[in-house]
Amino acid sequence: MNKMYSNKLSILLLMLPAMILFILFVPVPTASLLYGSLCNWDILSSMEFIGLKNYIFLFTEDMFFWTAFKNNIFWMIGSLTLQILPAFLIALILSRPIKGQKLFRNVAFLPVALSGTAVSLIWYFVYHGEIGILNQVLRLFGLTDFNKAWLMDAEIALFCVLIAVAWQWTGYYMVMMLSGILQIPEEVMESAKMDGANSFHMVKDIIIPYLQPVFKVTIMLATISSFKGFDLVYVMTKGGPNHATDLLALQMYEKSFSSGMYGYGSAMGAVIMGLCIIASGIINFAFRKSVED
Repeated sequence: MNKMYSNKLSILLLMLPAMILFILFVPVPTASLLYGSLCNWDILSSMEFIGLKNYIFLFTEDMFFWTAFKNNIFWMIGSLTLQILPAFLIALILSRPIKGQKLFRNVAFLPVALSGTAVSLIWYFVYHGEIGILNQVLRLFGLTDFNKAWLMDAEIALFCVLIAVAWQWTGYYMVMMLSGILQIPEEVMESAKMDGANSFHMVKDIIIPYLQPVFKVTIMLATISSFKGFDLVYVMTKGGPNHATDLLALQMYEKSFSSGMYGYGSAMGAVIMGLCIIASGIINFAFRKSVED
């Protein structure tokens, strides 16, 4: 066995299937996307190379792109606030020996197992203006003045969808943080308690520093997911009302499949990919500086 592993040809043959799959599903589609973004293409006719015209139009004339970009920044900030922070607080609570601990963990994770369409429909009927549960509860407490068609209000529609996304994915990040908390050596915790550390200092000086790698991963996943946000918005609002919930991924879909502008849609996809790469680099840099400090 050792002789086989020392043979470079054997190692190459073992790696070959994974390398082929990686090339087929990462570099090839990426190269195809970048080339398509430089072309005028409606998928029915042949590609016409037009250089950077798609990008120039995207950044200078397409106002819907900037609306979607602004919404995506709000979506990203909202995702980090409504998912990562509650996930950390829930993980802290469920890391303690409380009655029904396993049940609460399963309940918190349950929405993650649901499909995006199912979650969208659940929350669509929560926010429905006539039969929605939210308005029914408000009526029950006599707050009829607050009744509204929540997803049709341009000022709050995006926030309403964000609540649905947070409900679905908070449990996912909670499990990651809970695993990180449970990996902290018990002797470290006991030593801090013996030194007189209270709960606040335990969290501030021990748990948070130990969870730096977990925070990095969860923040990166939530940030990248926010730039790819599509399914819940598409089912619940389709980007409305008046583009108030439009996101970059939704714009890319509409341009590509509804308008047949595949070259332009590819340019939007390339921009989304670039934003994900930039965001990942900033997060890596921020956490590297934090560790050094």
